[in-house]
Amino acid sequence: YGSFQKSDLERLLQKAADIDLTPYSPSSVERFQAAQKAAKEIFDNPQSEKQAWWDTYHKLEDAIAGLSIPVNPYEKIEAESYQQANGGIVIDPSPRRSGLANIGGVQIGSWVKYGGLMFGDGAASIEVNYAGPTGQIAADANIEVRLDSFDGELIGRLYTKATGSDWETYVTASAKLDRIPTGEHDLYLVMAGNNSNGAIFVGNIDYFSFTKATSEDKKGAAIKEVETLIDAIGEVTKENYQQKEEAIVKAEKALKALRDTYGQTIQVTNEQTLLNAREAFNRFSTGEDIIYGDIDGDGNIDSIDALAALRYSVGLEKWEDSQLTAADVYADGQIDSMDALLILRYSVGLEKTLPVTAQS
Repeated sequence: YGSFQKSDLERLLQKAADIDLTPYSPSSVERFQAAQKAAKEIFDNPQSEKQAWWDTYHKLEDAIAGLSIPVNPYEKIEAESYQQANGGIVIDPSPRRSGLANIGGVQIGSWVKYGGLMFGDGAASIEVNYAGPTGQIAADANIEVRLDSFDGELIGRLYTKATGSDWETYVTASAKLDRIPTGEHDLYLVMAGNNSNGAIFVGNIDYFSFTKATSEDKKGAAIKEVETLIDAIGEVTKENYQQKEEAIVKAEKALKALRDTYGQTIQVTNEQTLLNAREAFNRFSTGEDIIYGDIDGDGNIDSIDALAALRYSVGLEKWEDSQLTAADVYADGQIDSMDALLILRYSVGLEKTLPVTAQS
């Protein structure tokens, strides 16, 4: 830090104090104020040293640079309006482009940041206007859509195939997002692909925008999120069942929330995988083979078990963990009149298997 002095930090603090925060996005203001507070504490501390002045100076400097005007992602965003770029990206002026410019030098590993995108209730897809000639675009060239950091959550990916014979052939491509972003986020477009064909470019970009999520988009995304949580459980064995409990509970809660929101008949394709995982966990944790519906453990599933479930649901009985597992024949993590009804239906042949799911 060479000639850096505490007075340099003082001047930056004064600059920060003079900034009118009114036009900036809430999250960027929050980050700025946190950095400003930390810098002032270091400055006011007579015991602080040069290293601390230096570190907090640069954090506050970054926070000032990060102040962003709220951006509507559902309107055209000029690619050259980025807040930050990395990896050789340049602005190419052109009278033929929207906004009279595009970004070039867009190659594998580079990225651009756009601050303060206000997604509101959620975006479903992204559209990008780009160009790239045959022979210059990398194999599997694509734009990763990430939130809040260049290595942040990956919510989508748009592939950029060659568009023609030169850099002036622009096309608009779109891709559905894997997850629906809501609220305010910084957006990072990260360029990816491989150079197995000898090319390194992803494509020059003119502009991009997002489309709003419909109610069906949101439901589909919620279903996919639950299915992803279930897939993440993996096989439950005697050796790993304790480590799997958190993932099982998380998936069960997500499935319950999904059905509370969209209705009890909503289907997920891998629900049986979750049921099997829960059954295996219960079996290994209790050391017993669970017979769903057989609450009293007499080997039969009958009206006595149905009555027991009903009594428990209104607080008239207390059970062991194994009984709770056997009684949850609706596989929703709770014991209520639905479980009692299903046990009774099974006992008279109206249900063929237990547990029963909303899907089945």
